[in-house]
Amino acid sequence: MANYKIKNIAMNSVKIFALGIIISSFIISCTESDPEAFAYGNFESEDVLISSETTGKILQMSISEGDNLEKGDNIAIIDTTQLHLKSLQLKASRKGVASRLNQLAKQKDVNKVNISILEKEIIRFGSLFLEKAATKKQLDDLEGKLEIILAQDKTIDSQKGTIYAELESIDLQILQLKDQLERSYIKAPFSCSVLEKYAMEEELAAAGRKIVKITDLSYLNLRVFIQGDQLSSVKLGGKVQVIYDGANGLETTSGELIWVSSEAEFTPKIIQTREDRVSLVYAAKIKVKNDGSLKIGMPGEVNIED
Repeated sequence: MANYKIKNIAMNSVKIFALGIIISSFIISCTESDPEAFAYGNFESEDVLISSETTGKILQMSISEGDNLEKGDNIAIIDTTQLHLKSLQLKASRKGVASRLNQLAKQKDVNKVNISILEKEIIRFGSLFLEKAATKKQLDDLEGKLEIILAQDKTIDSQKGTIYAELESIDLQILQLKDQLERSYIKAPFSCSVLEKYAMEEELAAAGRKIVKITDLSYLNLRVFIQGDQLSSVKLGGKVQVIYDGANGLETTSGELIWVSSEAEFTPKIIQTREDRVSLVYAAKIKVKNDGSLKIGMPGEVNIED
């Protein structure tokens, strides 16, 4: 019986020893296949704050946080009643000014006829005066009337110039209102996702007030910190290997180094080891194409591509 127990203990010892060898081999193989990353960080987006450019009540804002928008989709509609009424007022004013222009044009046509008649009369009386059948006063009176009408014609031309300037001013005001009306329809500037919503329907939107925060999730930036002695290993526009936690474990994709800070800083507090906390590093951004698996705030690692 004692021999049997000793035999079992020996067999168990062999199994434990063999299991230890397997685990050690696995740890060594993992260490060899997964070398230490070049840099660590978290994914972040480049957010855009959309603000109201006009003042008025928000009549429509049917979007929600998390919605995906296409370029040109409506984000919000600001009340345009006052702008529309002002536009109608300017158009009516323009119509009145334009009618004055038509009146001057008719007066100029009348003057043209009178000038033609007087010129013929002056020629006729000039001949009569040479034949001593008309007096000098009659000829002078006709020439005086012609000069008056010609002066009136110049005044009409001057008035027309003033009216054209007034019409141009009104047209510019109408264009300004048209631009304000268009700005009352807040639209998505590009294909984006809604991150945060700062206003609701029926609230008053003032010019400059934030309405919504959006971002383009088709690309994310992996913000990392590179030690000073590692800077020579990377260059702007260079490709790097990005590693992140996927649905089936670690996944790898390619990224592009798009920015490196020009100034060093102490390692951020998120780095927990004492040695790393006291070292100087440079912030950097890696642009990574997102197929939907990357999320804002997700951790990631960077390796230099061979």
